[in-house]
Amino acid sequence: ILGLEPSDRIIVTGGHGKEVDKIIVKYGRITFETPRLSGRYHGTGCAFSSLFAGHLSLGYSPEEAIRASIEILQKVLVRSHEQVQPEILARDWMKFDVLDSLNGVKGVLLSVGEKTVPEVGQNVSYALPWSKDEFEVAKFPGRIRLKEGKPVFVSDASFADYSHTARMALVAKSISPHVRCVTNIRYCPEYVDNAVRSGLTVFKYDRNSEPEDVKNVDGKSMEWMIQQAYKEFGRIPDVIYDEGFWGKEAMIRIFGRNPKEVMEKIKKIIGTT
Repeated sequence: ILGLEPSDRIIVTGGHGKEVDKIIVKYGRITFETPRLSGRYHGTGCAFSSLFAGHLSLGYSPEEAIRASIEILQKVLVRSHEQVQPEILARDWMKFDVLDSLNGVKGVLLSVGEKTVPEVGQNVSYALPWSKDEFEVAKFPGRIRLKEGKPVFVSDASFADYSHTARMALVAKSISPHVRCVTNIRYCPEYVDNAVRSGLTVFKYDRNSEPEDVKNVDGKSMEWMIQQAYKEFGRIPDVIYDEGFWGKEAMIRIFGRNPKEVMEKIKKIIGTT
């Protein structure tokens, strides 16, 4: 191959020598160079070929496909060990997907917000599969509020800020990994009846039953509440509600796999389906 004349049908990669500090890619009469990373990585050729083919399918020119493939491969290798680990970048994609999924239901939340937003505000939290704390759970910072009777968002979805629903998503996910999304809506007896009538599993939580060590620790109530619901049903129910307590607004909490599923449950509960 090295003896062939430059061709727009052949891509030649180099940089395998011991003293080489650059990776060289030749295409036709064009030469691309990129710093060589320390270490020996298995699978770079296959990964580059796959990336190159993928970019061509997106309409990239061969030259731009090479540039883009080198850039992505460098990002992967920086975070890989001994072999190419493209799944590492899947985490970045999943973060985008989680945020995109939350922002994608804003229209639904705006349309039903007059009926769902409680006095303390509403939030929707969506955990990543590997989330360990609230900053790995997407939510709407500042919550969804009512302004002159109409729902408003303080910001788009992000991983910033703390949230009760984020903590609930973490607890639910720790018990049932597929249950990663939670929202809270205002309490209304009619909503509970609608939930039962539509076939959703509903758990009534009695705050008077909380042990003292649960009442006195911030955030512990939500964890204990979900654990009690799981003990009764053997799974995370669709709905957990309580009728309030001193200084605590009555609330309905809705659990699901993702924001879209949770929105469908909201519609059933408030009677719009």
